[in-house]
Amino acid sequence: MTHKLNFVSCVAWIRQGVAKELPNRCQLTQEEIRSKIESDRQKFKELKRSDPNNRMETDDQNDDDQQIIDRYNLDDYDDDGDDDDFLIPDDTASDPYLNRDQNYSDDEEEKDDFRIKPTDNLLLAGHVEEDSVSLEIKVYNKEDGVYVHHEIYLAAYPLCFQWLNFKNENEKGNFVAIGDMNNDINIWDLDIVDILDPFAVLSGHKKSVLDISWSEKIPNMLASGSADKKCLLWDLQQQTVIQTFDQFKSSVQSLSFHPIETNILLTGDAKGHAKLLNCQSLSIKDWNVCQDEIEKVIWNPQQPYMFLCATSDGWLYGLDSRNDNSHVFRIKAHDEMISGMEFSSANNGCLMTTSADQNVKIWSVSTNEMKLIQTIQPNIGIILSMSANPDHSNIFVISGNNVGENFKILDLDTYPGVKRHFNLN
Repeated sequence: MTHKLNFVSCVAWIRQGVAKELPNRCQLTQEEIRSKIESDRQKFKELKRSDPNNRMETDDQNDDDQQIIDRYNLDDYDDDGDDDDFLIPDDTASDPYLNRDQNYSDDEEEKDDFRIKPTDNLLLAGHVEEDSVSLEIKVYNKEDGVYVHHEIYLAAYPLCFQWLNFKNENEKGNFVAIGDMNNDINIWDLDIVDILDPFAVLSGHKKSVLDISWSEKIPNMLASGSADKKCLLWDLQQQTVIQTFDQFKSSVQSLSFHPIETNILLTGDAKGHAKLLNCQSLSIKDWNVCQDEIEKVIWNPQQPYMFLCATSDGWLYGLDSRNDNSHVFRIKAHDEMISGMEFSSANNGCLMTTSADQNVKIWSVSTNEMKLIQTIQPNIGIILSMSANPDHSNIFVISGNNVGENFKILDLDTYPGVKRHFNLN
């Protein structure tokens, strides 16, 4: 039996007020379109010529490559046998890459639909459906719900998102950095509709980029962790690596800058180690947390010296960064791998976790313990990602691999036990 491919690999909120009210629309000439298609076509010719035994790609990455071949009918072009006789397909309306002639109407109703209001959140979703991989930029408003505003077509499954506003030393923007099955970090401008290429590409990792972290307090610095067992620090102004941490024995799977001491970076790896990296002194503090893989690490915003580690076997550990000893507490939170872990933006100790066991759990976290408040079964399959809304503290989004429903917004106000425990309004 063939199973349809339709899942959302990762999600992320963007706070209100940072998006451009009326995004720019990219207008491409036929020559620019031709150049883009030819570039992708040559890429796949090179991949076909390369020796599969010498490539460090997974089957998923090979599938990603095939997506662009299918999108542009490159197999048909190869059959022509003449590289100089390259034609743009006639049916441009059916291809989202090629429909560039439409302009937005001056009609006020149409303009209003396109407008992003100051009370809107953007919501990013990495959507994989059959032969298409896209970044969906959704608009969310608590009164009006959610809809897709525009899409960016991607060449590989996105594994992590990180919003950032750094454009250059003198200018802010609205960007997302995406780590995926390839080795690069692609930074996309979210204020431009119908773009084909990223604003910037950061190249330095040798394997998949598994997580990215950024702090508005040091806006020109980005951190990334990879399956190549390295953590890299990037200068966004120069788009270069400024520091390499290669003391890891396994994949660097999760990263988080400290909310106050922004030169401190927390990491978790596949050997069960949590490390604090000092980006100034380059000193490293190491905890052997467990024998499982650490999937997620986060700081506790109420107690910024405390951090949490979530594992591949469903355990949650609480640790004190001031203490060299083992964990302060631990709890078997889920039956399977913990895929998501975030505190509510209300800073009230409310923590949500998600898991491959298909459950969502709401916890109350204190210095020495965690207490389970609510278990939710959202029916979206294996839960792959989650994110807490930065403006509405009761709103979270989750994504999964259920073909019928792979995306859901959860409002904690609708759960009486949660509402009562945290005194939610």
